Amino acid sequence: MNKIKLRQYRALVREQQLLETKIQRYKDRINNLPDVYDKVQASSAEFPYVPIHIPVKAKDPEAAAELDKLIRMNEQRQQDIIKALAEIEEYIKHIPDSEDRLIFEMVYLQGKTYRETGDELHLAFSTIGKRISDQLARDESFDKSHKSK
Repeated sequence: MNKIKLRQYRALVREQQLLETKIQRYKDRINNLPDVYDKVQASSAEFPYVPIHIPVKAKDPEAAAELDKLIRMNEQRQQDIIKALAEIEEYIKHIPDSEDRLIFEMVYLQGKTYRETGDELHLAFSTIGKRISDQLARDESFDKSHKSK
């Protein structure tokens, strides 16, 4: 994990909310599509099977297909965001020191500044930055030592 990924958390949450709104708008547009009338061919139920034409009414299929495609694409992006959010939260959950975990939670998930976090935890704001850097450095050295094995 690195600071760049961690800083993405709040933007990902906002993007997820925007996607939810966008998907709902697409669904509303599908419901408001004009009806298209057509006829389909079938055969009578009894012998001799005579072709008959049945009138049908449906939403504009081409427009509905395009909107469905947009919905699926945005739902896939939502799934990607959920995975990224879970990865960040999982990382913070596994930080062994509870005060460090709280610092990461406040800075990256709640979006507080180092100064605000330091004030709440009664720590110097420079200590907040150092604790974050130290934790990330420990993880980086741990990852490097495990990759070489």
